[in-house]
Amino acid sequence: MIPVSYQEISVRKTPLYIITAFLLLLIFILSDTKNADVMAWIAVSVLFIVVLLFYALSKKKIIIDNNAIIQQMVFGKQRTLSWNEIKSSALNWHTHGHGANLSWQIESLTAKRISFDPGFYSRRSLRAIAEALTSKCPNATIDSRIKKMAEGKFPWYIF
Repeated sequence: MIPVSYQEISVRKTPLYIITAFLLLLIFILSDTKNADVMAWIAVSVLFIVVLLFYALSKKKIIIDNNAIIQQMVFGKQRTLSWNEIKSSALNWHTHGHGANLSWQIESLTAKRISFDPGFYSRRSLRAIAEALTSKCPNATIDSRIKKMAEGKFPWYIF
C-alpha cells in the first residue's frame, strides 16, 4: 500500500469572509447619522457572530494519516475509522422538502460512519481524501464518482 502523509483538511472560510464584507458594507451604506448608535451595535453584533462562526469552522476538520481517517466535530467530538475497517464509501443525495443535500459517507464493517458535506471543502482536499480511500482501501466498495475524483475528474455539482 502507498503511504499517506498526515494532512489536516479544514473547511473553506472564503464564503464567510464574503458574507461578512457584504453585511458590513450594507450596514455602512444604510447607516445614517440619527441612528449611529444602533448601526454601531448592529455592526458589532455581526462581527461577534462572524467570529463565533469562524471559531466553529476552524474546529471542524478531517484528518488523514497512514493509519486512519478522523473527523473532528465542532465541540471536540471525533469519529475515527482505520483504513482496514472501511467497508464502503459513496456520495449520497438526501432530499428534504424541495431541496437536496449531497453528503459523502464512509462506512466501516462495524456500522460506524463518517459523513460530511463535500461542498464545505476545496476540490484539492476532496481529491486528497479520494486518493487516500482508493489507495488504502482496495477491498472496499467505492463509488465510481469518488474514483474519478481521485483522478481529478469532479462531477459538475461539486464546487
